[in-house]
Amino acid sequence: MIKLNSISTRIAALVALAFVCIAGGGVFSYANLRANLLEQKELQLKSQVEMAKSLIDSIRQRAEKGEFSEDAAKAKAIEALRPVRYGGDNYFFVDRTDGVNVLLPFAPNREGVSRIDAKDANGVTFVREFIRHAREGGGLTTYSWIKPGESAPSLKLSYTTLAGWDWSVGTGFHVHDIEESLAASSRQLIFAIAAALAGLAIVAFLVQRSVSQPLKALTHSMELLRRGELDAAIMGDERGDEIGQIARAVRDFRDLLRERLARDAAAERDRRAESDRVRRETLSQLAGEFEAKVGGAAGAIDSQAAKFEKVSRDLKNLSGATRDQAAANAQAGRAVQENIQAASAAAEELSASIREILSQVSRAAEFSNIAVAESARAKETMQALSESSRQVGDVVALIEDIANKTNLLALNATIEAARAGEAGKGFGVVALEVKTLADSTKKAIDDITGRIEAIRRGAEASMDSSRTVEETIGRIDSSASAIAATMDQQSSAVDQIAQAIDGTLKRVDQLTRSMTALEQQAQAADGKSEEVAASARDMRGRAADLHDQLGQLSRALRAG
Repeated sequence: MIKLNSISTRIAALVALAFVCIAGGGVFSYANLRANLLEQKELQLKSQVEMAKSLIDSIRQRAEKGEFSEDAAKAKAIEALRPVRYGGDNYFFVDRTDGVNVLLPFAPNREGVSRIDAKDANGVTFVREFIRHAREGGGLTTYSWIKPGESAPSLKLSYTTLAGWDWSVGTGFHVHDIEESLAASSRQLIFAIAAALAGLAIVAFLVQRSVSQPLKALTHSMELLRRGELDAAIMGDERGDEIGQIARAVRDFRDLLRERLARDAAAERDRRAESDRVRRETLSQLAGEFEAKVGGAAGAIDSQAAKFEKVSRDLKNLSGATRDQAAANAQAGRAVQENIQAASAAAEELSASIREILSQVSRAAEFSNIAVAESARAKETMQALSESSRQVGDVVALIEDIANKTNLLALNATIEAARAGEAGKGFGVVALEVKTLADSTKKAIDDITGRIEAIRRGAEASMDSSRTVEETIGRIDSSASAIAATMDQQSSAVDQIAQAIDGTLKRVDQLTRSMTALEQQAQAADGKSEEVAASARDMRGRAADLHDQLGQLSRALRAG
């Protein structure tokens, strides 16, 4: 399908117009050549007739001087003109003003006969026209006449003027002689025009190939750039013409875009590295604080368990020492049993408090993880949006600058094409296409501006994420408060255990004074002491497990 707005079609239209102009010029040249030949023939006829008239006048003047008679002079003039030929077989003829022929070289039998009423095939009384033009000072007569050696009449032009003795002297030529000469010249002209048209067609074809093919290649390169293939070769950048300038401008734009993308990628890597570093430092700090707080609690639990184990060993020793006084110390043993039961209840309460601490610590860890993730995500989102906005702004400024320069280049190219006239029309079309491209680029800039607005809304969404992080951190604070409250409860429970132990020591002091009454109670106290020791050992094992888990959690947080 032929594209009417393509450069090839326009060049073809210019070539067709040139063909028409050259053909019209050939027709005009043919008509002008014919007119010039006729004019030259007329001048030649006039010159020949003037020469014959001079000959007749010179003979007449000699007769007037008495050299010979008038009749002899007329005879001498006739005989002098009869053999004269020019231009091949053209001759002179003489008629008197009354129409009687005096000289007719190709038909001497008609001499002395009046031809005043002679007509040609078209009814033209050409002899009367001869005489009329002669009396008017000379002129051309067009009529049909049989050329010597031919049988059919043809168009003839004759020039006549008035000479001595009132003779109408004239000569003429057949137009087809000019037509034959004109045909030979026309054939040469047609050959020259055909050669010029062929040369023009070849030049137009070469120009069309030198313009359309590089433009197609450059358009393909720009399409590859539009798809993001920044390694695509820019075709035509080695040319020295305007297409080469455009190709080099596209190449420079590609290189600039490639460098900008490389810088952006490096900046993104640096930003991610800095973000990872900050995240690791934050996690390490949180891990240190968490390990310090919860590790302290675990250490306190282990210390209390060690105390419980020591107390159980002391009770066991006491029970062994008082077996022999079981009877005397029965009442005191029951008191010891009650005190030990109180210590056991306090230990259970302490165990429940520890479980509550572990639960709160777990929740605090979950909230900390959420807070860290939300904080990192919000920070990355804000930084990405800020960097993207800046990059898009830079690219928009660059594209706008290129569009303005391209528009200015198109305007300058249009001015230069107008100065070049007909030869610059094709370049003017290219300049118009470039200007259209610049306008399309400005529209794309408007679209990019709208996308920047969308980025701004994304920044607002990132602020919402930041607020979520703040709320999460608030929940972490609440959990820390709960841990503090639980630790207060643990402290109260430990105080109760200490009071119970004090009461037990007092009862044991009483038991020392009545060893015999405490045998059965001592045996029961021995069993209870073993249970307390087992519970203390179990508590210490759980504290060690807690400490190991805290270490793993701390190492995981520090590792990021």
